[in-house]
Amino acid sequence: MEPVAIGRHEVEAMPTLHPAYLLRNPAAKQQAWRDLLSLRLRIEALGIV
Repeated sequence: MEPVAIGRHEVEAMPTLHPAYLLRNPAAKQQAWRDLLSLRLRIEALGIV
């Protein structure tokens, strides 16, 4: 995750692949899955779930 400035605030953001791209390029689903797993770990680390 990368910090991104929005006005005076800084938030974490993670770019990932567009769902339509994944439909056209099924091999990219592995990368998207890794993105989702890392997001899950970050959410758990923050205690959101």
